[in-house]
Amino acid sequence: MTENKKEKKAYLDTGRLEDYLGSNLYCREERQFAVFLYNIFLEEKNNTNAVTNPLINYCLDISSSRTARIKEAYFEATLMRDYFERDRSYFNRDILEFCLGWLCYGSNIINEMLNKLAIKDINNPDKTSRNLGQQKAKKIIMEKYPGYPGKLAMAIKSGETDYETRQEAREKACFDIAGMMMNAVPDILVIYQLQNGSICAKALECKYLSGEGTYLDIAGANCKMQLFIQECIMHFCFGKSIKSTKRHIPKFPRGSQIWSNEKLWENICLNVYEGILNQNWKSQDILNAGVEKIQFIKPGDCANKTVYTISTGSTRLGVYRE
Repeated sequence: MTENKKEKKAYLDTGRLEDYLGSNLYCREERQFAVFLYNIFLEEKNNTNAVTNPLINYCLDISSSRTARIKEAYFEATLMRDYFERDRSYFNRDILEFCLGWLCYGSNIINEMLNKLAIKDINNPDKTSRNLGQQKAKKIIMEKYPGYPGKLAMAIKSGETDYETRQEAREKACFDIAGMMMNAVPDILVIYQLQNGSICAKALECKYLSGEGTYLDIAGANCKMQLFIQECIMHFCFGKSIKSTKRHIPKFPRGSQIWSNEKLWENICLNVYEGILNQNWKSQDILNAGVEKIQFIKPGDCANKTVYTISTGSTRLGVYRE
């Protein structure tokens, strides 16, 4: 007991804390750096003229010949939740049509699921809807597709992936993506206007030390899907992207103990990912300019990269687009 207390005391020693808070501090929390970048966009928002800060044009992937003006900037924009709360009666149908409507038989599944997701409150006789990211909604989906992801993993290993199994897996994958979309937010959302009058929306996903976020795919394998989910959100809210989304479509999880057959993964998972992002969804007045991954690095690690620098107090930070 005495040794443990001494260890705790040493960990909180004032001298060590002062060392940590020295001039060379680099917080491991990328959200702090995202705030620095967000503030730069906010400063530019008050400028009625075209953007003059090259860092902003770089982050938005706008060439110097296409001047832009920042109209709005949002930090951790809860697009999906806000949309859901604004119009619960239609939201679930919309997101299910987005995630499943590209399947030739999707409408039948959508109507069935909407009835299961509808709830009657004792104090409110009108039907409301569950958010697809909520545990209760996930439980309803699991009841429709019992045994996942283990069921599909076993089928893959045994080679018993008949047509019905593959179709069922695609359906479940679509529901999973809808739930992931509800629980994800862009780090920074920027609305900007180009010189030709077009208004665009761009999502920025900010990273420092961490890599792209992984999700469990339909068979339970770890798959890098964070940027893909962000693309889905932007596509759902603003229509099909005016930029290529191929770079953000998840790659085959090599080394996976579940997916030993790449062709089967493509037939199930890739088919779903491409099917969702290739559809011509409802166009909006604001154009979808896609998703950019913004990487923060220490200035000393900037060799062989096109890098812009953010300086805030004693902190200098390199920024580049991946």
